[in-house]
Parts: sequence; C-alpha cells; structure tokens
Amino acid sequence: MAVLPDYRGKGIGTLLLNELLRRLTIAGYPAVSLSVDPNNTAVQLYKRFGFIKVGLNGTSWDMKAELHR
Repeated sequence: MAVLPDYRGKGIGTLLLNELLRRLTIAGYPAVSLSVDPNNTAVQLYKRFGFIKVGLNGTSWDMKAELHR
C-alpha cells in the first residue's frame, strides 16, 4: 500500500489501513504482517495500529499486529 506524496498527511493512509484491518478481522485472520523501511514515516502509522517489530529482513523491518474480533 502506498499513498502518493501529494496526498500524504491527510489521513488517507489511516483510512486505508483501518479498512484493511477491519476486513481482515471480519474474515477471521488472527494477525497480519508487513515489511517496511525503518526510515519510512509510515512506521509511526503502523505503530499506532498496534504493529510491533518482530524481525529484520535485509534493511527492512518485519512488523506484526494481532487482530482482535
């Protein structure tokens, strides 16, 4: 998922991630993971949604969030 630079900081990423996590929760997934460059400003967004660093893959962080029904 990516938001074009001109549209960042306007809540679009938050809306997209919220909807994605909502749908995954409804579908019964227990958790979700992602990979992100630790210098990417989106790391703070992911942390707000409960993602935690669980590993390192090259130069990227693997992050995971538990989903709750």
